[in-house]
Amino acid sequence: MVLFSGYGARKPYDRASVKLGVGSEPLSNLQGPPRRPYILGQRVTLPLQLEKKVEEKLQSIRCELPVFVKVMTTTNVDATVHRPCLVVFCTEYASCLPDKTQLLLLQLDVGERQWPATLRVMSKQVRIYPGWKEFAVDNQLKAGDVCLFHLASSSNGSLTMTVHLVRKSEPEP
Repeated sequence: MVLFSGYGARKPYDRASVKLGVGSEPLSNLQGPPRRPYILGQRVTLPLQLEKKVEEKLQSIRCELPVFVKVMTTTNVDATVHRPCLVVFCTEYASCLPDKTQLLLLQLDVGERQWPATLRVMSKQVRIYPGWKEFAVDNQLKAGDVCLFHLASSSNGSLTMTVHLVRKSEPEP
């Protein structure tokens, strides 16, 4: 089954065996390393406190494609003259996205405002640039904040991606 045009023969993400919840592991993963219900870049780990917040946020996200979790770095939130402000998706998540450059609308999970951006495909790298800087500045993103990305819709060569924020500095409930 193809979910969006431009995805080619990519199969949809299978969440059937994933039971969301803090500290829960799907039964299908008992023989191997635990599998998270989201995609996190290689060599990236979340501190336990942030991981719990991310998993709580995931419970409210309903989508068939995977959610990409990105811990913001200075490259993602601070643009200087010598360095652009952008987000690069890991290879695993990029394989779920269209394989051509196209218009992207970013939106928060709360509110109705949208930020125009470009989902740029360059050889084997997929990134949000240009347009990410305005989103990051307007939403006062800081290094250490966590963004959860999921593809909300696709129509007429344009994508809409919802971004859920988990602030590094959010107090414990």
